[in-house]
Amino acid sequence: MLNLFRARLILLIVGIESAAIIFIPDITILGMVLLIILIPSLAGIVYIFYLAYRLKRLRVIKPKILTIGFLLYMISNIFRPVMQNILGETANYLIVVVFLDVCIFVVIFLGLYKKT
Repeated sequence: MLNLFRARLILLIVGIESAAIIFIPDITILGMVLLIILIPSLAGIVYIFYLAYRLKRLRVIKPKILTIGFLLYMISNIFRPVMQNILGETANYLIVVVFLDVCIFVVIFLGLYKKT
């Protein structure tokens, strides 16, 4: 029963994201709509790792570092449309966004890699 619920939930999320990508004509609006879809899931991930840190669970990884990493990733996704409006769709925008994402992914990797 639980697997059926998970499968339906995943199909619903994939369907909504696919419809948003197909039917939204402008890439700026698409960035904002996908942001609205992405923020709740990232907030849930941040909350789960924070709880794991507070309750001292997941001793194999570093939940505090993962909480910080995913929080930074959520913040960078919030500011991505703002930076796109300020810098425009130029190479400078791409360089800034990709550099920030790589730095954040390094933090997340360290949270997964370091042993307690």
